[in-house]
Amino acid sequence: MKDAMFSVRIKWLICAAFFAAAIFGLAKPLISADVTEEQLRLMGETRKQIEFLEEVEDVSFFGDLSDDELSQILTAAPKPVSDKKAEAEQKKQLALKQRQEKEAEALRVKKEQERLAQEKQEARLAQEKQRQEKEAEALRAQKEQERLAQEKQEARLAKQKEEARLAQEKQRQEELRQREAELKSRQAQLAQEKARLAQEAAARKAEEAKKEAERKQQLALKQRQEKEAEALRAQKEQERLAQEKEEARLAKQKQEERLAREKEEIKLAMVDKEKIKAPIQKEPVQQVQAKKGTPAKKITLQELKEKLGLTDKQLQRLTPIMKEKANKRRDIIAKYTGKGEAAKPALKEELLLFQKYYDDMYVNILDEEQWAKYMAMRQEQKKQAVQ
Repeated sequence: MKDAMFSVRIKWLICAAFFAAAIFGLAKPLISADVTEEQLRLMGETRKQIEFLEEVEDVSFFGDLSDDELSQILTAAPKPVSDKKAEAEQKKQLALKQRQEKEAEALRVKKEQERLAQEKQEARLAQEKQRQEKEAEALRAQKEQERLAQEKQEARLAKQKEEARLAQEKQRQEELRQREAELKSRQAQLAQEKARLAQEAAARKAEEAKKEAERKQQLALKQRQEKEAEALRAQKEQERLAQEKEEARLAKQKQEERLAREKEEIKLAMVDKEKIKAPIQKEPVQQVQAKKGTPAKKITLQELKEKLGLTDKQLQRLTPIMKEKANKRRDIIAKYTGKGEAAKPALKEELLLFQKYYDDMYVNILDEEQWAKYMAMRQEQKKQAVQ
């Protein structure tokens, strides 16, 4: 029996726990938000469990069972099935009514909580408004204090500025008085300086006049010296021109004499050649060359330098001229070779002009002594050629 009572109590404790959990789960969403589908499902399951327990046992919902109640339950006759169904239906309706009353109570609790929350929110907003008003008042008081402090500071600064302005004005007046005194002193100094400058100007003017006179004298002397120097230069220039003219005349005369002498020498050489060639005109050229014997030895540039005493510069100028002369001489001889005795006068004339052209070039390079030695060497070469 004790085990049966203990089992009943355990069942009712479990039911009470489920019911409390259901009530708490229903009340919380009603207060905070709408009921979810999961919560509705849990509520339905809880109801089914309660209905099942009501059908199984007809016991008190709250509190423990006494011994008398347990005895009545054990000794009571079982009710008919129809009465049990009616009683179960009645209990079911009663439970449904109780559940509806509890839901209404939960709704009222929710509304009360919402009202309390709203009143709390309004109280909080009122407190916040009061706090903001207090802060604004404090801020206004602070700004007013700052404004008063700023006005006080501005007044103090204005006073200091005025005092500084008065001090500056006083100092400026003192400076003006000092400047006036300095100006008077300066004017006196300027008057003295002006008198001194006037004296110096007079002395300087006299000195400049004296210097101007000396400068004019020096200028006149310089002009006279320049005229004398110019006259001397003109005289020297005339003498130089006269000397150059005389030198040119002498050079021209010397050249004319040299040319006349060369012409005479050429004529004599031609006469000698004619005399030598007269008996053998009808002989072959080979026989004439055999009778003449060995031709005159040619003179090299080095021998010419040694015999004439040429400088390196003179030798440098003569070398291309002599090479050109030798090449042109060969060309002239080659041009008249094989043309017979009729071309002899033309050959002689061309050779004379050829020799005169290069002699004029040699005259400009050699000095008098070298030219005389050169002519002597040429005469000696001609004699060797005749022999």
